Amino acid sequence: MSQQSNLSLPIIDIGPIIHTTDSDGNYQDEQAAANVIKQIGQACERFGFFYIKNHGIDEELVDKLMSEGRSFFNKPLDYKNQYHMKNSKVYRGYFELGGELTKLGHSIMAAIGESLGLGRDFFRNKFTSEPFIPFRLFHYPSDPNAKFENGEERFGVGKHQDYGCLTLLKQDNVGGLEVEDRSTGEWISAPPLEKTFVVNIGDMLERWTCGRYKAVPHRVKNLTNQDRLSAPFFFDPNFECVVTPLEELALTEEEKTKWPPVKYGDYILAKVFAVFPELKSAALKYEE
Repeated sequence: MSQQSNLSLPIIDIGPIIHTTDSDGNYQDEQAAANVIKQIGQACERFGFFYIKNHGIDEELVDKLMSEGRSFFNKPLDYKNQYHMKNSKVYRGYFELGGELTKLGHSIMAAIGESLGLGRDFFRNKFTSEPFIPFRLFHYPSDPNAKFENGEERFGVGKHQDYGCLTLLKQDNVGGLEVEDRSTGEWISAPPLEKTFVVNIGDMLERWTCGRYKAVPHRVKNLTNQDRLSAPFFFDPNFECVVTPLEELALTEEEKTKWPPVKYGDYILAKVFAVFPELKSAALKYEE
């Protein structure tokens, strides 16, 4: 049985870097903004995860999104299979919150750049001016027992790290997300908190920072009697972006050479096709 931690993930009020910039892009309250930037840097280095509140996203749109998602997953399987990923050439489409979440992703990346001493526009100018922004709705059936017949734990999604740069996650009120504390190996509960998003670091940001900011394993175990719905928005480099580690950020000599440069499109497709080999077959079919 995996050990649970008594720690909690930090909750950061990002209002000073979202709502209070003037027409020239300067923070109206530099002191408050600097404090937020410091908190984000500390959270990235210690946990790789944090909550954000006062984020500026329209809560009515978020509620509408979750309601429509739950309605879809409640439909018969034959209906849902019409929209299976293998039937799509690009596995994506329009959603109303896309512009707001993309803007929020740029704001958080700007703060991360400042927390590293790179400047507010560093990542946007060099890597994320045209981000790849996949969005998903994930459904986790109720699983109060959460054990296989042999007694092993069963998860809605097992231990994994995200592939890209940032993930902005909206949870419903069911819960079940757990984050690994890399210093102890214990698992920190990340329960749903009203009017917040959970933010976590992906593999590419860990690679860019030579491991200073960690992509941390996480998992979901739905022990309740309700189905769980979550909506992750991935703010990632575009497919042509070559992610080259910034050696000046490395804390050890070993970390300077640990990660070779990689083109993000090659990296994510290799990861996705390893998990969903049937999608590779479908992609090759569309290329013919």
